[in-house]
Amino acid sequence: MQPKPRVSKSENHPKKSALFCHLKSILVRLLIALPAFAFLSMPGIANMPFLTEKEDAVIDVLMEAFQAAPPLENAIPLAFIDIDDRTHRIWDEPLQLPRDKLLSLIQFAVAAEARVVYVDIELSRPSCQTQGDQKLLEFFKSYKNQSDPPIILPQGIRAALGDDPPSLRPSFLDVALNDPNSRALRASALFDVDDDDGVLRRWRLYERIGETVEGLLPSTELLIHSLVRAPLVSPREVLADLQRGLAGTAPTGLLKSMNLRIHSGSSRLSQRIVYSIPTELPPWRSAQEVPRADGVMVPYLETISASCITDSNLNPNCQRSYPTGLIAKSQVNWVKGRIVVIGASALEARDFFDTPLGVLPGSMVILNAISTLDQNGIIDRPPLLIGMLIEMLVIVAGYALHALLAPKSNSFLFMAGVSILLLPLCYVLFKYGVWLTLALPLFLSTVTDAYEDIRIQFRVWVRSRKKRQTLSP
Repeated sequence: MQPKPRVSKSENHPKKSALFCHLKSILVRLLIALPAFAFLSMPGIANMPFLTEKEDAVIDVLMEAFQAAPPLENAIPLAFIDIDDRTHRIWDEPLQLPRDKLLSLIQFAVAAEARVVYVDIELSRPSCQTQGDQKLLEFFKSYKNQSDPPIILPQGIRAALGDDPPSLRPSFLDVALNDPNSRALRASALFDVDDDDGVLRRWRLYERIGETVEGLLPSTELLIHSLVRAPLVSPREVLADLQRGLAGTAPTGLLKSMNLRIHSGSSRLSQRIVYSIPTELPPWRSAQEVPRADGVMVPYLETISASCITDSNLNPNCQRSYPTGLIAKSQVNWVKGRIVVIGASALEARDFFDTPLGVLPGSMVILNAISTLDQNGIIDRPPLLIGMLIEMLVIVAGYALHALLAPKSNSFLFMAGVSILLLPLCYVLFKYGVWLTLALPLFLSTVTDAYEDIRIQFRVWVRSRKKRQTLSP
């Protein structure tokens, strides 16, 4: 009587065995992925140039793909009074910006009831137009009416020279701007250009000039963000409160500015500008619009040539005409309630930067930085536990999709496809101030696959060695 062949438990329960193999494979992946994720999330590791360069490259692609996306409904509308090439020619191509023309632009924005006015023009030194300088000075001396919108001017900063620390560049407007009752303020307009490729990707939180609280100069976009969220507070009080908050980041590690929470030890990711406003719309996008108070959709960014305000009779391309640079009651007030930036895109201004959306004038960089803080806040990685949970979900979902849809395909290529499909999700997460690195799950999946291959090859080698030892005499 022949003995019955043994039947293994795995043969009796093939489905249970397959499920066990899948669970074991997922567990191995997580045991490799999660510790690696925790290690790579450490601030000292996450800010390593190798990783930040790859992260920057992915974010640049996202910004280019999703440029001109519809803004949030509660986004504050913007306006750009542009000293363009046509305006520069109409103004007879001056070497220095005419102060009387600039004053007309500022008066126009103030009379049009702008929410905040930023003058992106260097005004440290007097011009050859003495009378125009004096009128500009007198305007700022008398700019104290509480109903007038705050005006921000860029503060010139001298770089450190030898043993001399950075210092403020004096201006002929200091007498007026130092008045404690003035509604005109100064802020830093400095940005960080990456040394490797010369692309402007990041904004600065503030500049420190000296050791006093008053020596903390907030960035333009940070100051504007604080001003528009405290319309009933004096601009000087908003600035002072912001400076005290910046001074307190050292011991507490946290700056609270309105609805912003900024850690002093935040990663380089938190300083990213989310470029969403291009100079020209891509063919796959329509104009960005936001709802007005009455529900009517209006352009998110209104742009008008400066000459249409100062010399509309000389510019045939003007769609709007305003007498003497002021709003007439019979005309639509397109500036009211907007953050207005007065700047130059003329080639002679030489104020251009390489960005993820191509070459942009400095004023457009400012507008994108203002929009970043308004819509996205501070972009940062999620807390470690949440990040590990997201990482776990991505790896498990990727493995499940691979096992169900294409079990015989290369898992590395499959995971690359899943990562590409997740790109829109990453852009949505931008809206909530969170960035999910797609390269990390892909990298960890590759490491796991390599580990599986090495483990299988090692088992085959051990079995072949035992077999040779058994067969040898």
